[in-house]
Amino acid sequence: MADSDANGGQAADAGAIGSIFNAEFVVGRSLGPPGGEMGRFRLDPDEAPSIHRALVQLAENMQSDYQLAQRLCDAQPPAQDPASLSFTKAAVQSWEISVDQAEARWQLYRGLAERVGKAIGEYQAADEQAGRDVNDAGGDQGDTDKGFA
Repeated sequence: MADSDANGGQAADAGAIGSIFNAEFVVGRSLGPPGGEMGRFRLDPDEAPSIHRALVQLAENMQSDYQLAQRLCDAQPPAQDPASLSFTKAAVQSWEISVDQAEARWQLYRGLAERVGKAIGEYQAADEQAGRDVNDAGGDQGDTDKGFA
C-alpha cells in the first residue's frame, strides 16, 4: 500500500483494508455484547456456505486478473524505434502498479474465503459434537414412536 497522501486518504484506505484482512467470522453463535470488538462478523448457518462459495469465486476471479496483469508487464515493443520503446516502457510501468493492486484484491478475497471456510468448519464440528453429546446423554436415539412415560 502507498503512504498517506496530503489528506490521509490512502492511509485511511490501508487501515480499512487491514481491518478486513483481519476480520473474524463466526457462524451461528453470538459475538458477545453489543459494542464489542470491531471486525467480527456473525454469519447465519444457512447462508454461510453460499457466502463462502461467492468469496471463493471472487478470489478465483481476482487471481485470474492478477495473472493477466502479470502477463501485460511482459509486453514488448512492436519495433525498436524510440517511440515504441518509450511507449512500451511507460505502459509496463503503469501495468506494474495494476499488478500490485490485483494481487492485493486477490489476497483480500482469498483471505476472506479462508476465514469464512474456517468458521463454517468450526460451526459444523461444534454442531456434530453437540449431537454426539445429546446421544451420549441418552437423548434422541431416533425412536420417535415410543411416546412419553
